[in-house]
Amino acid sequence: KAQIDSIDRQRFWIVAGSIQDEAFFFWKMLDALSRPLSTAQALRRRYATLPYVEAAVEVSRLLVARCEALVERVDDNEDDPDDPTSWAEWLNNTKNGVSRANQMKELIPKIQMCQSTLTLSLTALPLQVAPEELRAQSPFYYRPGAVEIAIDIVQQFEFGRVADGTRIAMGESFRIVQHSGQKADHSSSGRPILWKPMGVNAVDLVQSAKGAYSLKFSLMKNGGVDPTFGTDDDHNTFLKSTELQLGKHLKFQRCWRNDVPYFECDTDDAEKLVYLIGDLMLSFDSVGNISAEVFEAVISICRRLGNSGDSSCVGELVEDVDAWETVMARDLGEFAQKNPSTSGLVTPIQKKMNNLTVKETL
Repeated sequence: KAQIDSIDRQRFWIVAGSIQDEAFFFWKMLDALSRPLSTAQALRRRYATLPYVEAAVEVSRLLVARCEALVERVDDNEDDPDDPTSWAEWLNNTKNGVSRANQMKELIPKIQMCQSTLTLSLTALPLQVAPEELRAQSPFYYRPGAVEIAIDIVQQFEFGRVADGTRIAMGESFRIVQHSGQKADHSSSGRPILWKPMGVNAVDLVQSAKGAYSLKFSLMKNGGVDPTFGTDDDHNTFLKSTELQLGKHLKFQRCWRNDVPYFECDTDDAEKLVYLIGDLMLSFDSVGNISAEVFEAVISICRRLGNSGDSSCVGELVEDVDAWETVMARDLGEFAQKNPSTSGLVTPIQKKMNNLTVKETL
């Protein structure tokens, strides 16, 4: 929402509220959408909560992208409005043949629908998911279902059904670099280091002609709107890419952003889930049905396939999914041992309904 936040909404209301109050509602409703959407995006990263919020997050993010495009300048000659006259002109300027004001009116009902969808999704979660699963830093349990999804992803490569790669994650990325500046932190070797921002990247699983698997980090020009829903032309939005070959010796670590060595982050970002992969750091966001647990399983599987890409190895995975708990624990640390139970809110309700007679329900 960088473009939207760059405009002083309060000043707009003071100088132009009587001209176009729909525009004021447009911005305020987007403000009301932002925090629930941020909460839903965090919940979408995890296996237990992803199914409840995935659809709401996708439609909301696509709508926000449309709103951002609407408030962008028509051209470099368009000035930022600062008085009633310039605000009226800004609102009446056309984009795609329709004035901004009219497009805002059309978008307001869609914003309301997104708010309702997010409300429904977030309200259902406490009734379906254990309380510990709703925390920002909820524990990681071994999920056989996540491993099965990961196996299916890898098998698509082995069966020759994937040509250009499969998107398995996206998010803000950083690279650790040596630096001679005075503000850089120092590693244990005494050499100054810092984390260099790489922007928002799409992360694709790709396979070489020899069968080796790699992660391809592609910088997204549009600031992180997932292009999965678009056409093949969306690949043109990528500016540059970096590849990391997946092997047994590649560094792969799960942690929280405030625990990353030599990295400073804002309080709002401190509890974000990140992965250290080689010399890169990925602030994880899910795509499609791929949660953090699925992402971890894909990496663990591909690291052990090494350079051979032996399809028989993938076939063996299907026969003993539970064996991967030990393998993944060696990569990422022991899983939480207590299996998450159903939330305490659901069980009493279900018991009450089961004990009711037909007459009592009428």
